[in-house]
Amino acid sequence: MAFGNLKVDGWAQGLYEISSTRKEVVGSLRITQDGRKYRYAKAGATALVAGKMTAAPVVDTDFYHKTGVAHSIGATEITVTIVATGTAYAEDYFSGGYLLLEDELVKYPILSSGAIGTSDTSVVIQLAEPLHVAITASIETQLVPSPWMAVVQNSTEECIATGVPEVAVTASYYCWVQTGGLSHCLTISTPTVGTMLIPSSTTGGLGVLGGVAASGATLTVETDYPYCAIAWGSGTASDAQPVFLIID
Repeated sequence: MAFGNLKVDGWAQGLYEISSTRKEVVGSLRITQDGRKYRYAKAGATALVAGKMTAAPVVDTDFYHKTGVAHSIGATEITVTIVATGTAYAEDYFSGGYLLLEDELVKYPILSSGAIGTSDTSVVIQLAEPLHVAITASIETQLVPSPWMAVVQNSTEECIATGVPEVAVTASYYCWVQTGGLSHCLTISTPTVGTMLIPSSTTGGLGVLGGVAASGATLTVETDYPYCAIAWGSGTASDAQPVFLIID
């Protein structure tokens, strides 16, 4: 069942299932009856561990600030210039992401995208809605993948937190990651109720903002450490504890 653009049931993939093929739109938001929120994600090249925070990969700057290829208003199939990345990207890597027209300050959702070879200098994408601004060579374009495409679990504090998988996920498989509501996650140090939590330098773990000295705990307040959860109960170092996720 759907109301407008909000889908409330009829999901093709269960919350605790993983899939080698895409069954939903990457980034789709799913809300359970008790208010928990989940996003549909694809794991990156490394398997994901249940109960650990994931993060969006760093976006390749070879997709940024590129000379536009001329397309008229109403077009939905768009050729976009890129720099040869030296890295191959699978078909639909940008599905669920956006084409940004930097000079026009507008963006368009991407329905699908072609595979990108290591030496390719362009890629064809299909937009989910037609252009309402013409693209010319004087307009710079930028390809922005969904934050939930190729998510990873790493030790980088400065990241975009993307949610917690509740099951183990095979590399490159699709899954749901929880982004809002009561959940659980690996914690570092011993956060108390109400403590703001951020990604820590321990892979997949959440640390206390301004926390005490401990492996993976954050010692100073930094503007690029994102809040992503609130401690729900007193934790035990290096164990999972109840948290309230606030990504969504």
